[in-house]
Amino acid sequence: MMNLSKQTIPALTIALLFAASAAIAQNPRFEELDGDGDGYISKTEARALPCLSDAFDQIDKQSEKGLSRSEYGSAVQQHCSKSGGESDWPQS
Repeated sequence: MMNLSKQTIPALTIALLFAASAAIAQNPRFEELDGDGDGYISKTEARALPCLSDAFDQIDKQSEKGLSRSEYGSAVQQHCSKSGGESDWPQS
């Protein structure tokens, strides 16, 4: 059986919390970017996620409103995935 010190358990807990936070931050929810709550991500709102902003005009060809929830999901998978699990989503 492992003998963990009193300092090891809190350190492991903190490390796990940071890892979970990073995993969540890599995939911003649609609602986090839809600042005005109109159900679309505008070009201005997309600036918060550089990979999305860079490809916005290519992605949003059919609507002047912005990206719908389904367009956003597809766009993030296609334009915001990097090797190594990194993301353009700003880390706090």
